Amino acid sequence: DWDDDLLALFDVPRSGLPQVMDCTAEFGVTDAGLFNAELPIRGVAGDQQAAALADCGVLRAALRQPAVILADEPTADLDDQTAAAVIEGLLGLHRRGATLIAATHDPRLIAALPRRIEVGP
Repeated sequence: DWDDDLLALFDVPRSGLPQVMDCTAEFGVTDAGLFNAELPIRGVAGDQQAAALADCGVLRAALRQPAVILADEPTADLDDQTAAAVIEGLLGLHRRGATLIAATHDPRLIAALPRRIEVGP
């Protein structure tokens, strides 16, 4: 939750701030027209350390069996062993039916993906 002392210090009204939610909470659903059904939007990790994703993000996703996984640089700044664990976790979810969309510059992840679409110059 928002810290009352900081809100007072910076004179920020609580009513103007969004609700604080766990990164694995359900944030909403997609428009039914996008995927022929409403899909829950979960697992928004923002700019948290990729190591946190390696430790619990892939596991949490596996428990929820998502239909679509959007992974933005999931192996950035990870050592080879941790990156391999993240890659295997993501590919495992894909093998169980999840659509995996990953944005990456990491050649380790690129080599592991069964299909890729390059964007850019």
